Amino acid sequence: MPPSDATLAPTSGAGRASAGSLAPAAELRTSAAVLAALLVTIAGLHVVLQGLGWWLALAVLCSLLLGTAAIVRRLLPERARPGRGNTRRRLLPELVAAMVLVVALTVVFVPSTAILGVIPTTGTWDAFQRLIEAANLSIARQSLPAVATPAITFLLCLGVGAIAITADTLASAFRTPALAGVPLLVLLGVPGVVSLDITDPIVF
Repeated sequence: MPPSDATLAPTSGAGRASAGSLAPAAELRTSAAVLAALLVTIAGLHVVLQGLGWWLALAVLCSLLLGTAAIVRRLLPERARPGRGNTRRRLLPELVAAMVLVVALTVVFVPSTAILGVIPTTGTWDAFQRLIEAANLSIARQSLPAVATPAITFLLCLGVGAIAITADTLASAFRTPALAGVPLLVLLGVPGVVSLDITDPIVF
């Protein structure tokens, strides 16, 4: 005897609930995978930089940015149909992560130029520019492996932070995790640009 519609309804509802509950877990796994890939990739810079402090700083920053995006994404409801709601859920986490990046760089490197040491001002952007110039000058003068000065660390945080947000956008926002490896190639290529002899094949 075929089951009635009333019998099928609870099962279908449970199936929808189960499918919906898998989405947040899948998103968290994707964010964790992107973070793991970033941590391994930035480790490849050990051939051009001395010490471990710069890696720890980048690891904390990547965790902060991807964690922020994941939390915002988790708080926003997922819409069953495409539309403005889905667009907001896709882009808002990355915009918040970008703002967190700017605030983190301000607090750590140039708090004296910001309001209450947190809110960037025009002086903050000028200080960022001076740090970038100082980093380029330091890189040009040092031999390899170089010392990660505050200016070089700032430049690393700025670049890796942007790459982390881009990778998260591709993997989580646009759900194309395979393409998330493209921005990581930029990091992998840094030692090769300096010298092919110092590239770490294990990290690659």
